[in-house]
Amino acid sequence: MAGCLCGFDTAIEIGELDAMVLDYLGDRHAGQAAAEQFIAGFAQQGNGVLRLLQALAQGGHGLDARAADAMLAALEPTISSIEEQHL
Repeated sequence: MAGCLCGFDTAIEIGELDAMVLDYLGDRHAGQAAAEQFIAGFAQQGNGVLRLLQALAQGGHGLDARAADAMLAALEPTISSIEEQHL
């Protein structure tokens, strides 16, 4: 893969990156009401991706196992891309 798909140069604001990842997850899970509501709850405050991951790890989030696994699977290549291109 050539470059990060985020579309930004290497100097990216963390808050912008956080919002982009949450937007991506929202788009990826569009039409899945429980997942959309879960993701939207983290988009309103800072550190949304971190808080989302913590909620998934702690359980009791209201998502079924398949939806939670799909969300984690969508995040893995996204976070890997960020690590490779921006850190």
